Amino acid sequence: MTIALFTEGIWPLSIGGMQKHSFMLCKFLSANDVNVVVYYPDNPEVKDHKLYDHFSERERSFIQWVKVPLPPRHKFPGHYVYEQYLYSKALYMTYMSRPQKVDLIYAQGLTSWYSLKQKKEIDVPVCINNHGYNFLQLQANISEKLKSKMLVYPFRYINRKADYIFSLGGKLTSYIEDLGVESKKIIEITGAVDKEWIAGSRLQLPGGVRRFAYVGRYERCKGIQELTGAINM
Repeated sequence: MTIALFTEGIWPLSIGGMQKHSFMLCKFLSANDVNVVVYYPDNPEVKDHKLYDHFSERERSFIQWVKVPLPPRHKFPGHYVYEQYLYSKALYMTYMSRPQKVDLIYAQGLTSWYSLKQKKEIDVPVCINNHGYNFLQLQANISEKLKSKMLVYPFRYINRKADYIFSLGGKLTSYIEDLGVESKKIIEITGAVDKEWIAGSRLQLPGGVRRFAYVGRYERCKGIQELTGAINM
């Protein structure tokens, strides 16, 4: 079996939950003898060997790496959505330029946007994983509400056009259904934590001092302001 994995970045070249998920997906698929064609952004500022070194020689034999040109950056309101569309188009063009056949496209986030507009040209199932549906959740202020509104159309479009949608389960499944997706198209696969993240014993805190470190995208809905406010009390 051969899977085309559409990513908007992959760890450790890019940092983020979706990027780490793409890495782990590639890691475990290749470890189980599944051929994976990984499409990822071409960033000349990052050395690719930082990625390749995390895979064994056997795993690398099942992986093909395909770079996708990055669109130019913009600064106008809504530039993120526009850039995502341009990147999805570049990804589609790169995918179509390759002669190799695949059995399935697994697309992260909005990477399948343009490909789904050209669905007749793609004769394999397209499965998407959006990871989060923050734009459908309660927003903290007017600014965040306006930002979330810009995401409704593209995410509704790809959810309705995709053959299957992966959900982490729970409330996320209901959000997907709210976008007009039939339940039979939704595949629930709950999130997992790699065993290396699990400590074998309780952490000993010197002097009873607690220290917190946050690693992730600084987004209002994550409640970082409330967390830091509580710590400072």
